Amino acid sequence: MNTGVINEVSDRFIAGWCKPTRQGLPALLNLYVEDILLRSQAANIARDDIVGVIPSDSEPSILGFRFYVSESLLKLLPKQGKIKVVIDGSDECLPFSAETRSHVNGASASGSELTERLKSGHRVNQWGYLSIPFSAAPSRINDLLDLYCDVRNLLRIVDGRQLYLTGGNLLGLIREFRFLPHDDDLDASFCVKAGSPDEVVEKFYRHFARVSEKLRPLGFSVNFNNTGHYNIARGEHKVDILFGWIMPDGNWFRFTGFGGQIGAQSFQVREIDYNNRRVLIPQYAERELELTYGAGWRTPDPNFSRRRTGGVKAMIELVEKIGSERAKEARK
Repeated sequence: MNTGVINEVSDRFIAGWCKPTRQGLPALLNLYVEDILLRSQAANIARDDIVGVIPSDSEPSILGFRFYVSESLLKLLPKQGKIKVVIDGSDECLPFSAETRSHVNGASASGSELTERLKSGHRVNQWGYLSIPFSAAPSRINDLLDLYCDVRNLLRIVDGRQLYLTGGNLLGLIREFRFLPHDDDLDASFCVKAGSPDEVVEKFYRHFARVSEKLRPLGFSVNFNNTGHYNIARGEHKVDILFGWIMPDGNWFRFTGFGGQIGAQSFQVREIDYNNRRVLIPQYAERELELTYGAGWRTPDPNFSRRRTGGVKAMIELVEKIGSERAKEARK
């Protein structure tokens, strides 16, 4: 059996599977297009979270990987550039499955601009966007916090929402009282009460329409990503907003795909001071971090693998399906 295989290449991502190392750790993979190193990341996606990529009859220990390619990155990739996924510390390249092409359709550049931007400190982040990590540009933290504070105040006024920090930003604040140096963006969320997946989708689209209507005339760019996820930008900075909801039984969910029981029927937030700014975090911050990053979230783990439970996965997929149908209807 192969060490791994690339079995899906599109203009949005490159995906496949790879065996763990001899030590049982997720293999570190390096993605190249021609001789340009785009990104290094571990093959650490559980088979249930990357359906169709890992063969059903394969060893249980095998994990998947997915390198995302954003539209803006696609425009910078060399035309007909050959893809290589190399196991770190070796010369071994993962083979392509028989039906998988070896280049990304839609790439049309020479690759020279991409090379220069990577040399200048940009990197390709986990979502396939070029960005600069906070370690290389610490002043971006305050710029993003200023944008967050403005957006937070506006969302409270126009839609009554309490926008709090989440994801890696919340992890860094609670664990180390800083934004993590390798992070490069600002993730925020708010939570609504909902009794069904249909109500979740309805409340998200109603909220998105209202925010778009009120903030765009003020000079903000409001950009739809997918059901449950949009961003608000001003100039070169943006805040990613992930929709959250709490069910009557106290189960909390948030895009991109995490949730569980928080032991409350309403979602509360609290204020803290950070970099001379007032920011919101969840009242149940430690519980949210446990549900998102696992019980060991207090200790940095380079081999961390996010795994969703069956109930959370089913709920998120159902909401995504309803939301996708709603979006198709809106485009007709």
